[in-house]
Amino acid sequence: MADDALLAAYRQTSFCADTAQGRVVIRVGGTCTELDALLRATGCTRWAYITAFNPGSLRLKDDENHARQRELEGAVRQLGHPMFPGEGIGDDGAWPAEPSILVLCIEREAAVGLGRRFNQVAIVCGELDGMAELVLCE
Repeated sequence: MADDALLAAYRQTSFCADTAQGRVVIRVGGTCTELDALLRATGCTRWAYITAFNPGSLRLKDDENHARQRELEGAVRQLGHPMFPGEGIGDDGAWPAEPSILVLCIEREAAVGLGRRFNQVAIVCGELDGMAELVLCE
C-alpha cells in the first residue's frame, strides 16, 4: 500500500508530454487547457499518464527501466491508442525524471490494468474538462 509521503510526492510532480500541439504539463488535482485542446482536436474524451519505470517506486537500473518502457509502449500500440512521450518531474528534484507516456482515448480500467501490469503504485487519469486524478493501481 502506498504511504502518505509517496502519494504526496506524486502530487508534487509535473507530468509532462510532448505532443504535436506542444508540451502539455499535467498536475494532480488541476486542469490543463492544453490537454483539453489536444483531446478536442483528436476527438478523445479520456486520457491516462503511465510509466513502466521504477515499479513499486523502487529504482531499477536504466537499461531495465528502458526495456520496461518499450514494452509498455508496445502494449499501448497494440491497443491502438494515440500516445505521446513525456516525463514525470518531481518538484523537489530528489527523484530522477521518469520517462512516461500520455495515452489518449483509454478507459480508466484499461489504464489501471496497464499500471498493474507494470507494477506501478499509481497512474494519473482524467477526462475532457476535468481535473487530473491520482489513481492507485494496487
